[in-house]
Amino acid sequence: MTTVELTLLTLTRNSERHIQEHALFHHLVGFDRLIYVLHLCEDSTEKKLNELKDKLGIDIIIHKCKTVGRVQMGVYKSMIEKYKDTTTWMLPLDDDEYVHATQPSIKYNKDLKGFLHDLNNNDIAGISFHSKVFGPSSHIVPPKCRLTGYTERLPITSVSNYAIKTFIKPTRLKELMSPHIQKMDGDVVRFDGRPFQLIDGWRTQEVPIWNPVCFNHYYTGSIQCWSDRQQRGSTNDLRPAHAYSMTEFIHHTGEHMEYDDTIQKYAGWLDDLREKVNA
Repeated sequence: MTTVELTLLTLTRNSERHIQEHALFHHLVGFDRLIYVLHLCEDSTEKKLNELKDKLGIDIIIHKCKTVGRVQMGVYKSMIEKYKDTTTWMLPLDDDEYVHATQPSIKYNKDLKGFLHDLNNNDIAGISFHSKVFGPSSHIVPPKCRLTGYTERLPITSVSNYAIKTFIKPTRLKELMSPHIQKMDGDVVRFDGRPFQLIDGWRTQEVPIWNPVCFNHYYTGSIQCWSDRQQRGSTNDLRPAHAYSMTEFIHHTGEHMEYDDTIQKYAGWLDDLREKVNA
């Protein structure tokens, strides 16, 4: 297998609505290889991913997982081990999370790699970045495009926006700590080059920075999306209505939400890719 610079690793289940958008977007921002692990999928997720492979030649690798129960960490561990020698950097990221440069350049597909290059030395083995957590933006049914459809997020000071995800050099992995961060043979820093203190395995004690890289977490989706999640459960908890409560949904709605269209800088480029798929 050809060695690449940047690989995305995503565990997903029944995500036919937005899986092409997720894959196209991360191809757009510069990921060379996309690994999708389909967990108990019963819809057309696989078909839609294969369509992108066939029409655009995107390097997409599909695996299937039929294990019932808490699978996320096991999947990450096995996939990192399987592909660690064929990529310089790897990013485990959920199917409702979109990583991007907040000020994309004309060479937008090289921005993320450029920032990784700037911090690429023997001391650094991981680079973490913060989230922006979005709500339903008054959508009852899912919009056609997450980027343009969901524009209301929790206040920038919300503890949810202290959450991180981490680019890792997979050959330097020592231990999986959580889906957010891993224990590495080397330093783990933010994109400002500074270390940080981790709390609860998923967030920083330090005030977040959202430049030059962050990720949008389209956590709730529409009312219909949230209802579907309730029915199927999460990849780590299959009990209906347990993982996704209405109290949690309501927390991501209302007058306290703030407008944020930063990611829409990519909308035109994404539309161009979609046109090629639909041609």
